[in-house]
Amino acid sequence: QVVHRSQLSNSGSTSESIRCNRVSNSRNTSRTWQALLQAAMDRIGVQLVADLERHLRPTSSQARRLHDVCEALLGLGPDDRPAVVVWLQRLARAAVDQATAARHHQDWQQLEDALAALVSDMRPELSGGETRQEAAGLLALLDGLAALPRVEPTRLPPDRARALLRAALDRLSVPGD
Repeated sequence: QVVHRSQLSNSGSTSESIRCNRVSNSRNTSRTWQALLQAAMDRIGVQLVADLERHLRPTSSQARRLHDVCEALLGLGPDDRPAVVVWLQRLARAAVDQATAARHHQDWQQLEDALAALVSDMRPELSGGETRQEAAGLLALLDGLAALPRVEPTRLPPDRARALLRAALDRLSVPGD
């Protein structure tokens, strides 16, 4: 509720009016920010889906497809920074906003499903639970490896992030693949 100046003499202090105005503005800004963030994520999502579909074509080995998809999700290319920054902002927002968390959960689940399918193709001897566990682990690793080179590039430069991803994928690979 916003208290107007004309009401100050009747309602009390200026500080109360300012506080009420800040709460109102904060709510409006939050809704606008959430809408902008969602629009940016939707736009990024369209591009990401196109990139992933390109990498999922069965023109290479299962291990190569999994590597290419993970590289695309890693987002360390020179043009990937805006998408990674928006993803990180959305991730942070999901920690404090239920609607954003629900959308993030849905998108993360779709990515986990895609990775699980790739892992299953590459390692058919794994159970469904093991496949999902590996996919979730890869996705969590990718979130961290996408963030840290942007936040702490001296601690985790892009080459080191790629090496960590390769090591994780090597552990999953079938010998000789």
